[in-house]
Amino acid sequence: MKSGRWSVVLHVRFRGRTKDYTIVLSVDERRVIETGAHTLKILQTTRLSSWSLWAVVGDALVVLREKVQAAVGTELTMGSDYNSAWSEALRRFKLVTDGVTRSHLFDLMTNRVSVEHWLASLPPERARKYNHPNTVWRQWKADQKDQDANQ
Repeated sequence: MKSGRWSVVLHVRFRGRTKDYTIVLSVDERRVIETGAHTLKILQTTRLSSWSLWAVVGDALVVLREKVQAAVGTELTMGSDYNSAWSEALRRFKLVTDGVTRSHLFDLMTNRVSVEHWLASLPPERARKYNHPNTVWRQWKADQKDQDANQ
């Protein structure tokens, strides 16, 4: 660790070869990722679930994805090097979720302002039903489609 930075080396094995990728995190980025991992553990081991908790996990995934892209040297979130490093980073930082949930969570984080505005506009009893990224994404998309159809 130098000047508030923390480095993690990912040893990625793919097709019989090993590559090392170094992820460098600021103190704040490390805190976001660690908080996200802790929150994910709570979500996975208890019956507790809410959009606000999932958003904490989403923040961590966004930071980690950017750091993996930088370490691999790509702007894309695809390709064998990226996919191998991404899988290792998720495992290493304890942010492993199923791919559909993770994909929906990334979509929600991209549209976070609109999604949170939509959630805040719902009656509380309805908003409480949308407590997982998959249900939030599906319902938000459906409501967006309904809004577009009514205009």
